[in-house]
Amino acid sequence: MKSDRWQYVHSLMAAFIVSILSSFVPANAQSCLADGIIFSSQTQIDAFPTDYPECTEILGGVIIKESISGDIINLNGLSEVTTFGSFLEISSNVALKVLTGLQSVSTIKGRLNISANRSLASLEGLNTLAIIGESLRISENNILVNISALNNINSINGNLTLEVNQLLDNLSGLKNITSIAGYLIFNENNSLVNLAGLNALTSIGNNLQIENNASLESLNGLESVKSIGGDLIVDNNPTLTTLQGLNSVSIVSGFLQVVNNPSITTLMGLNSIRTVKGLVQVYNNDNLVSLFGIDSINHESIIDLAILSCPKLSNCSIQSVCDHLGIASNLASIAGNESRCNSREIILENCTAIGGNNEPSSLNKIIFFPNPTSGIVNVKGIGVENAAIKVTDSLGRLVLKKKLEERTIDLSNLASGLYFIGLTTDRKNIVESVYKVEY
Repeated sequence: MKSDRWQYVHSLMAAFIVSILSSFVPANAQSCLADGIIFSSQTQIDAFPTDYPECTEILGGVIIKESISGDIINLNGLSEVTTFGSFLEISSNVALKVLTGLQSVSTIKGRLNISANRSLASLEGLNTLAIIGESLRISENNILVNISALNNINSINGNLTLEVNQLLDNLSGLKNITSIAGYLIFNENNSLVNLAGLNALTSIGNNLQIENNASLESLNGLESVKSIGGDLIVDNNPTLTTLQGLNSVSIVSGFLQVVNNPSITTLMGLNSIRTVKGLVQVYNNDNLVSLFGIDSINHESIIDLAILSCPKLSNCSIQSVCDHLGIASNLASIAGNESRCNSREIILENCTAIGGNNEPSSLNKIIFFPNPTSGIVNVKGIGVENAAIKVTDSLGRLVLKKKLEERTIDLSNLASGLYFIGLTTDRKNIVESVYKVEY
């Protein structure tokens, strides 16, 4: 009996102690602000631990946007927050330099938008962030140099937009991202030279748009991307010389547009694409000389074809184009190119001359085949015996000079790329472009 009484008293005391301790813990100890909050001043941020003690999850949307210019200088008052239950927007804070204060955040269940913070140099503070439930947008941060703090993120469940970040020069913070469910947009990031840092990315659920990047030279970094769920748009990148980097893409479930890129000479890099679902549009590429690179596209997947305003474009007679134009009802707009690519009729004439397998069928023309080649180029035509041959690279440098022997030219020792073969006989002087590839 005595033992039973002591057990009863002990249980009452334990219950009493628990009730006393619980009275000191706020009712919303783990979560708060179901309707969200706008932090418009440093005072609000500093007061957060006092106003919402032990709150680690803000349930509603959060906007950090100062009302007085230069007021918000740090986010230290948010250092206990681990989760944003909706979206997080950090925008238009002119003196905010880093995101220290968010170092405990692992999850943002909605979108993350970091925009127009003109003193923000890095995203330090987001190093623990692993999950973004929707889209990520980083835009108009004038001195943002790197985004390395994002390297714990494995996927983006919405769009990824990098836009108008003038000093951003690398994408190393995106190195672990394997998939993007929505758009991937690069626009006006004028210090990006390539896209290295996205090397783990294999799929893009919607459009890939690469536009208006003043220093972009290549698309290196996209080598693992196999499918694009929307349009592929490469537009107005003045220093872009090659589309290499897109070599693994086999499906574009929308339009294919390569426009306003004055430094590219061929479309090599697109040669794995088998299917598009819409318009194939190539225009205003001032130095484009050949359509090699899109020759493997199934012509039945092309709804419309536009080849316009490429003044040096002389080689359009590739398999996909020949097959599309060969069906009279298929739509096509062709104009403003070099004479051999300047109309549907002329391209089809050249298609007939070359034949469906890149073998010549007419002895009245001088033709180089196969093209592209892995090394040996055959020459077919009347009166080419002992012709003088000069081969120059895409920069105009002479790389080979010889007399034509046995109607073959050996390019095996040359690097992959675009070459121009000049052939001179007593009756003709012609120049043709040939692409050297490694099979």
